[in-house]
Amino acid sequence: MGIHKRIKAAGASAVFITSILSLPAAAAMNPYDWDGQSQPAADRTYYISDNITINGDFYLPENSSIKLKEGASITVAKGSSFETKGAVSVENGASFIVAGELNIADSSDFNVKGSFSSGERSTLSIKGDILYHDSSTASLNGTTTIAETAGFTADGDILLSGNFDNRTTKSVYNGTVDIEGNVNLSGFSTFNGTLSLSDNAKVTNKGMITLSETCRYFSDGNFVNSENGSVSDKRRLFDDDATSVSRLSLYTGTTIKGIDVSTWQGDIDWAKVKASGLVDFAIIRSSRGPLSEEQPMIADDKLHSNMVGAMQNGIDVGVYHYCYGETVEQVKEEARFVLSLIQGYDLTFPVIFDIEDDWYKKNGYTKEMLTDMTIAFCEEIKKAGYMPMVYSYASFFDSHLDMERLSEYPVWVAHVNTDSPAYDDTYFMWQYSWEGKIDGIDGDVDLDYAYIDFPSYIKDNNLNNLR
Repeated sequence: MGIHKRIKAAGASAVFITSILSLPAAAAMNPYDWDGQSQPAADRTYYISDNITINGDFYLPENSSIKLKEGASITVAKGSSFETKGAVSVENGASFIVAGELNIADSSDFNVKGSFSSGERSTLSIKGDILYHDSSTASLNGTTTIAETAGFTADGDILLSGNFDNRTTKSVYNGTVDIEGNVNLSGFSTFNGTLSLSDNAKVTNKGMITLSETCRYFSDGNFVNSENGSVSDKRRLFDDDATSVSRLSLYTGTTIKGIDVSTWQGDIDWAKVKASGLVDFAIIRSSRGPLSEEQPMIADDKLHSNMVGAMQNGIDVGVYHYCYGETVEQVKEEARFVLSLIQGYDLTFPVIFDIEDDWYKKNGYTKEMLTDMTIAFCEEIKKAGYMPMVYSYASFFDSHLDMERLSEYPVWVAHVNTDSPAYDDTYFMWQYSWEGKIDGIDGDVDLDYAYIDFPSYIKDNNLNNLR
C-alpha cells in the first residue's frame, strides 16, 4: 500500500472511531442487563451489576443464565416467585435474597460464591444442582425442600434456622453447618466441617450420615435416627465424651425390649424369660441406699442370681441403684458401693441412678440439692469408666431436677399407661408398664424400651471396662 492509500485508510478508521464515540449513551449500554421487571429472554446471558427486586412471577429459560456481579443483589419480594431453568451465578460480594418463592428446576445450576438468604416465610424448592462455594455464606430461615433429583454441595457456611428437608441422594457439607430449626435428612449426607445443633434444633435422620475424620460435632439440641436412619462416625478424636447425650443421640433408632427386676420378683427362671422372645435386656437392681443407721445401704438379695441367670441366657444387663442418700458425700459413697458390687460382671447397659423417693419432697430438698446429688453419683460412675444414666418418673424430672444441668447425662424415664412419656427432653429408655407378664417371672414385672443398641455402643467405645 502506498503512502497515499495508508493515509486514506487511517482517515477512514478515525471517522469510524469518532462515530462510535458519538453514539447516544443508551446505545452503548450492555444489552444483556436485566432490570427484573420483564421476562428474561431465551439463549441469553444477563450480567447484573445493580440491586434488583423481583415483584411478580418470572422464570429464567433453560438456555439462559444470570451472573450476579460483585456489589449487586437480587431480591425475590414477598408474594413473588422466581423459577430458574437455566444457570444462576452469585459472585463474591453479591447477594441473592428470597422473601417469596424460589424454584430451582431439575435442569438448572445454582452457584453461590457470595451470600444467599431466605426469609422466615419464604419457600425454596431445589430440584437441580446447587453449590455453595467455600467463600459463600447461606442463611435459610424459611421452608427449604431439596428433591431427590438435586445435587447439593456446601463448601461454605450455612445457618439452618427454618424448616430444611433434604431428600437428595447425596449431600456434602464441607463448611460449618449451624442448625437452629427443624431439619430432616434423607439419602447420604457427609459432614466434613463443623456440625453444630443449638438447643432449639431438631434433626431427624432417615438416611446415612457420615461424620468424617475432620468433622467436629457439637449438640445442645435433639437428634433422632428415624426409620432406617444411621450414623457412621469416623472422627479420629471425638469432640464429646462417649457417655454424653450429644454423642449417644447419633446412635438412636433401634428399639429394644427389656425388663427391670429386683428382689421383689423372687426367683426368676431366666431360660423361660429368654424363650419368651419378649426380653432382649434386663436392668437389675444392684442395691439401695441407707434407710437409717440401723439399716445401712445394702446389695439386692437377688443381684448375683439375676446377673448370672440373665447373662447365661444371652440377655444383656445393666444395673440400677435406688438412692436414699441425704448429701452429696453420701451419694458418692453409694456410687462407690455400686462399683464394688458390679466388679467381674460384663455390663452392656448403663449403671443407673434411681432418684424418685417422696422423702426428698417431704423434707424440702431443692432442685439444686437433688441435682448436685445426681451429678455426684454420675461423675463417680463415669470416673470409673462406666456409662451413667439417671432414672425417675417424668414429673420428678420436670419438678425436682434441673435438667439443664443434667443435660449431658442420658435419661431413663418412667411413665406408664400412655402412648409416650410426658417428658420433652431427650430420653434413651422408657419404662412404659408396671404390669408386664413374662414367662419365668411370677407376678408383674416392669417393661421397658431402649432406643439405642447399648451393647454395641458400650463395647465400641470401651465403656464399662469392656474391650
